[in-house]
Amino acid sequence: MGGLWSYGLSSHAETFIYEGPLEAGTILARVSEKYMDVDFGFFVDVAFGSSSPAAGEAVFGTLIGFRELLRGTIEEFTSRFF
Repeated sequence: MGGLWSYGLSSHAETFIYEGPLEAGTILARVSEKYMDVDFGFFVDVAFGSSSPAAGEAVFGTLIGFRELLRGTIEEFTSRFF
């Protein structure tokens, strides 16, 4: 689970967006009273379960991180050996 705040929220505002597996009673997002009139849009993602070393991490974001790490490794390898 993840989400985005609507425009109108100051970049300095203290916010919280939960990322990870959902359970009953999970607080999904939090913002100070000053910004209670902004909207919040949810997006759903698949997260690693509690038995994984990546517990609670979003699968999509983790895969993007792996892709970028691999891309950098290939570029470094290529620049040194070809």
